[in-house]
Amino acid sequence: MMTKIRPGKALDPKGPGRTLLDAQFDRALAAQVEIFGLPDLETRADCEERQGDTLRRLYNAGVAPSLLKDIADCTVHRCAMDVCVEACHFGTLHRRLDALTTGLPLLDGHAGPHFAVTLVHSQWEVPVGHLAEINIAAASQWNRRRLCDLAVPGLLAIGSFEVSLNRELDESLHWAGEIQQIVAGASYEDLRRAFQIEDRCRDARPGQRMVDVRQFDDLARKFAYGQKRLIEERRAYISPTTGRQTRRHLPPPAEQWAEFDAWLLGLPLGARIVAIGCGRRGTTFFARK
Repeated sequence: MMTKIRPGKALDPKGPGRTLLDAQFDRALAAQVEIFGLPDLETRADCEERQGDTLRRLYNAGVAPSLLKDIADCTVHRCAMDVCVEACHFGTLHRRLDALTTGLPLLDGHAGPHFAVTLVHSQWEVPVGHLAEINIAAASQWNRRRLCDLAVPGLLAIGSFEVSLNRELDESLHWAGEIQQIVAGASYEDLRRAFQIEDRCRDARPGQRMVDVRQFDDLARKFAYGQKRLIEERRAYISPTTGRQTRRHLPPPAEQWAEFDAWLLGLPLGARIVAIGCGRRGTTFFARK
């Protein structure tokens, strides 16, 4: 776990504007990053920059400054809100660290097999402008029911629900919900059988890969990626090489990016977590007896 640090304001001479508290946090985070083998995990400085960008987008989108006042006072050391929210980049960093220090050991200690499972369902879509209406609970329940129906003893799954801005071939836009998770204990055949998508839902999005089940080499990296905070426009096009539909991954337009930030502002930290076969307290995980 992260070293417990008490607040302080003495400036660190090695970094303009950086406090000794910041320096201590940075050293503790660097040590954890080395242990996990994740050199590209976000830093405190990354979070400060991203937090500023998020606040500017929300302000420019017309979100009342009174609603942004508390989150604007958050730091990596202190939450200024009554309830920490998914929109806070400092909260995201702590959530990911909690997952790596408590969830990753559970997966790593499982006999397996381990598979990365990505699910996209046409029922988890909402129009642009209505992202706040997307139903995380329904998607999580669908996922839980499918995995539990396998009746695999000791099955374990940890991941998250996320969204992307999908632009289709006809230039229409919608928000697409997605679950990314690591599943331990079920076979490839089990998982393909569990996550069969109804024909009517496939017909609604022809060319869309709705279920992806694959093995991977680096558990820590794959798990950390599944706990990320990422917003993309995924633009459909026909590959000139294969003749099949594929997608380019691009930054979204500012208006939709702000809608994504506002959606996260309304979600308590940990609301996007998916966990089956283990216990959870907030953003930490534990083995069930």
